[in-house]
Amino acid sequence: MSAKSQKGHTGNGDDPPPGDGVPPAEHPGRGRTREDEVSVLDILLVIARNRAMILGCMVVFGGIAGLYTLSMSETYTAEATVIREGQSASDQVGGQSAALRGLGFDVGGGGGGGLGPGSYPAILNTREVRLAVARDTFSYPDVEEPMTYVDYVNRPTEPSWPDVLLDYTLWLPWTLRDALRETEPVEVDEKSIYPTPEEERAMRAVGGKVETSNEGGFMVISATTDGPEFSAELTKSFIRHLTDRVQDLRTERTQRNLEFVEQKYQEAKRKLEAAEDRLASFLDRNQNIRSAELRNQRDRLQRQVQHQLELYNDWQGQLTQAEIELQRSEPVVTTVEAPVPPSDPDSSRPQLFLIVGLLFGLFLGMAGAFVKAFLRYATDESDEEVQAKVEELKRAFVPGKVRERFGGARKAE
Repeated sequence: MSAKSQKGHTGNGDDPPPGDGVPPAEHPGRGRTREDEVSVLDILLVIARNRAMILGCMVVFGGIAGLYTLSMSETYTAEATVIREGQSASDQVGGQSAALRGLGFDVGGGGGGGLGPGSYPAILNTREVRLAVARDTFSYPDVEEPMTYVDYVNRPTEPSWPDVLLDYTLWLPWTLRDALRETEPVEVDEKSIYPTPEEERAMRAVGGKVETSNEGGFMVISATTDGPEFSAELTKSFIRHLTDRVQDLRTERTQRNLEFVEQKYQEAKRKLEAAEDRLASFLDRNQNIRSAELRNQRDRLQRQVQHQLELYNDWQGQLTQAEIELQRSEPVVTTVEAPVPPSDPDSSRPQLFLIVGLLFGLFLGMAGAFVKAFLRYATDESDEEVQAKVEELKRAFVPGKVRERFGGARKAE
């Protein structure tokens, strides 16, 4: 065996071993040491060392949520179950006008053509329905005399401390905007379809108190307010104005169909009279018809009269049916279960606020614990690589003037 083989490598005997004798931590890209890895035990250790701060944050924010919950008034939800009526079976018509349905015309029908049961929740939340409900008069738990919901929302009241806190923190721009606006009283015209600013506020408020859902083909309408009687009255008002709105839409559609059918009826009547006049004039001129050509002309004129007579009879029947449908007042929303004042208040909202407060405190406490651990790790001047990373983070997230100010103060100390 040669001398090279006995040494086990080429070159002189002073060459470093394959690992070059340098610790892996000084060679980036060759893997991480065990000390650089963050394990689950390290995370649990940070939580355990800062458990007092985490529990303190949970207690503080849970207490704030509890105080806010106590300041809130109890809420009551009244529900009603209704059946939504679709297009009636009388809309199925025959005759020559049935072909017009394939072209998009709804002639002689119930007028509800495009108003299926699925459109009722959207109609319930329209501006017309909410405005009509806001103009209704209700009895309120904190007001002695009944008043309209517009007057109730815009009445002068003493705000609670959570509302004041929100108005001058999160909602400060809107608070300043409302303060700069003129608050002169505006007379409300109940027949106007354009809401005033006071009515706009009432519409937004009343829209957030009603919800709809589908259960087994039925429609459930529920209203949540501060009083049981108010919740029941508000639900009844929504049902009543939903019925009126759907009936108005159907009547409007039926009126358009009636005008269309009447126009076609008058047109068929004129064409029938013209065909009859042509046939009568031909028969007056030709008393004794013997030639085949004249017989063909007579038969053609008779067929025209018969065709126009069929159209005339069909449109006349459709006109009569459209007039009947216009005068008919059929229910479009049938109440299966009427709303009644609930006996017990809702219990889910206070628990939800308390849970959210505790979770927010837990999150904030853990975030503070990890930030504290990071800052303690970052101030270890024995690790130059850590200091370089910290300086890079400062340059990325801390403005230059702030860094210079705090850096100068630290040097002075």
